[in-house]
Amino acid sequence: RTYPRMCSALNGASDAAAAKDWRGCVDKSKEAYKCAGGPAKNLKRGATPGSINRWYCLSGGCATLMDGSVVANKDDAKFLQSIYDNPDECPLHRAASVYTKSSLRMHANDRDGAARALRLCLAVLLSPEATDAAEREKTTFGTHPTSGAPGMLKHGLLLERYEADTRRAIDLLEGRAGNILSVGTLEERLQQRQQQEQRRQERSSGRGLPLPAEEAAEFEDLSHVFEAARFMDDPTGKPGDISAHMGGLGCTENRTIHVHPWFHQQSDGSDLLAEVLKVKGTKCDCCGKARDYNSPTAPSLKMCQRCKMAHYCDELCQKNHWKQSPGGHKEECRGPKDFRHGDPVQLNGLVSRPDLNGAIVFVQGDEEATPGRWCVDIGVGDPVKLKPENMKRLPPLPRQGGASASASASASASQTH
Repeated sequence: RTYPRMCSALNGASDAAAAKDWRGCVDKSKEAYKCAGGPAKNLKRGATPGSINRWYCLSGGCATLMDGSVVANKDDAKFLQSIYDNPDECPLHRAASVYTKSSLRMHANDRDGAARALRLCLAVLLSPEATDAAEREKTTFGTHPTSGAPGMLKHGLLLERYEADTRRAIDLLEGRAGNILSVGTLEERLQQRQQQEQRRQERSSGRGLPLPAEEAAEFEDLSHVFEAARFMDDPTGKPGDISAHMGGLGCTENRTIHVHPWFHQQSDGSDLLAEVLKVKGTKCDCCGKARDYNSPTAPSLKMCQRCKMAHYCDELCQKNHWKQSPGGHKEECRGPKDFRHGDPVQLNGLVSRPDLNGAIVFVQGDEEATPGRWCVDIGVGDPVKLKPENMKRLPPLPRQGGASASASASASASQTH
C-alpha cells in the first residue's frame, strides 16, 4: 500500500528539483523514505520493493542538504538523528545520516561539531554490524560509483566509500593532511563583494561586461538535477565521489576563511590562527593521550559540559587538569556564551551581514545601550553589535609575555579605532 506513495513522493522530489525548489525536494525525499518502510529486519515479509529503494530515497535528500542547495531546518536534523539513533537500522543508512549531519555542521562553520559527527560515522563503519560479511553482501538500489549506471549495489561497496571519505575528512579537520584553509582579510572580502555586486547590477541593467565565470557562479542559482547521478553514492561518477560534497563539508583545500587583520600583522599569525581553529577532542587535554579511531570499542574522550572545549580520558584527568597551576582548566572554563573582552569568536547566522559569516574576529565588550548585544571588532570600519547566538567563542590565544594574545589583539584594534 505504501509503495505507490513512495513512488509519488519520489516523483514529487524530482519535480521540485526541476523547479529549483530545493526545500520541496528535501521534504519529498524524506516523505519517500518514510513511505518505503522500516529496516528489512523489522518487516514480517522481509525486503519489499519499497525497502529496496530506501537508500535511493535517503541518499537523494542527503545530497541536496550537503551541497548547500537548501538550509537545513530542525525537522531535517530530527530526521537524520532518528535514523542514526535507531539500533535496528542498517549501518549504511546510519553512516549516511551522521555523515550528512557533519556537513550541516560545517555549513554552520562548526568544525568541532563536524569532527564529532565524523567520529560517530567512523564508529558506525567499524562496528561489528558494518563489518559483518552478510551485511556487506546485501544489495540496495542506487547508482554505481564508477560507471554511473543505476542498478543493485552491494552495501559493502558503499560502506568502503564512506569509510575512505570519512577518514580523509577527519584527517583534514585535524590537520594531518596539510593545511586545508587559505586565509584572507575581511577587508578583501568586503571589497570583492562590492565589486561583484556592482558588476552584477551593471550586467542586469545591460551595461558592462559579463561577470567572469567563477564570479557569476556566485550569483546564479544552483542548477543540479535531482537524479541518480546526483545521489550521495555517485554525485560525480569519479573516484572519491562522496568527497565531492566536501565543499559543503568545508574540507576542500581551496576553502578560504577570513580573519581580523591583527592576525596578518603578527609574525606568528599563522600559528596563532591554527591554534584557534584546532579541532578539539583529538586527545586528552590533561595527559595528552590521543584517541584511537581504529578501535570501535575504544572509549571516547569525555567533553567538559560547561565550556564544551576541553576533553579528557576520565574524571581523574579532568580533576588533575582543573587543579593545575598555572595553566589549569579552572582559569579558562566558562560557558560558551560567557564572553569577555578580547575573546576570539567566529560569526555565524548573520542575515543582514552574510559577508561576515565564518569570519574570526574579537569581542570588545557588552553593549550597554542595547542589552543582549555585544560589540565585536571586525577590523574594518566601526565595531558591529551582535547577538550572542551569532557568535561562537573560540579557544583563547596562547599567552605572550604574561598577557594573552587575545587581549593584545583587542587592545591594538581599540587603538586603531
